[in-house]
Amino acid sequence: MMTIMATSEDLLHESEFRPLTVDDLARLPDDGKRYELVDGVLIVSAAPFNIHQLVVDNVVALLRHAGRHDQRYRAFSGIGLSPDQHNQYIPDVTLLETSRFTDRYTDTPPPLVVEVASGSTGLYDRNLKKDRYLKFGVPAYWIIDPDRRAPSLSAYELAGGQYKQIAHVVGDEPFTALLPFPVRVVPSELLELYPEW
Repeated sequence: MMTIMATSEDLLHESEFRPLTVDDLARLPDDGKRYELVDGVLIVSAAPFNIHQLVVDNVVALLRHAGRHDQRYRAFSGIGLSPDQHNQYIPDVTLLETSRFTDRYTDTPPPLVVEVASGSTGLYDRNLKKDRYLKFGVPAYWIIDPDRRAPSLSAYELAGGQYKQIAHVVGDEPFTALLPFPVRVVPSELLELYPEW
């Protein structure tokens, strides 16, 4: 079966007539941009800066190291979450149960998602995405701000149908998460080229 590639402009033209779906997203080329859907509306983000990718790689490595004795979970970057056909989010880091890994996207809430905030995505991560992860039922959500002067991590856990902030740590302050397994996170270490876990 041949897939016909579309451009984001093609999809925007189509969306004048109907909400877009996750199947529409599958027609887009892999051009380094991040394409997400919110209620059928296409959201396009530019390729991230190096510091962003360094933090993402370090979070993935940290979670894999901390969960190495628990084979039920694996950390990934760039995994799509689709609670329905008109919504698809791509967290910077997703912790998945290995039995839930699929080729395209997951339609069940992962135990943890992590966003690395930037100047262009900070409000999106702290508001809309946080609200959508809450509605999707994601039990734990972290937002990491990679500001070199004061890197920080805000951690939220689902309680009583709302996210409760359980931690906000800055610089060398540690945070020990318990869900879904214990892991110690220090924001300043996430900005190191070769952290020792």
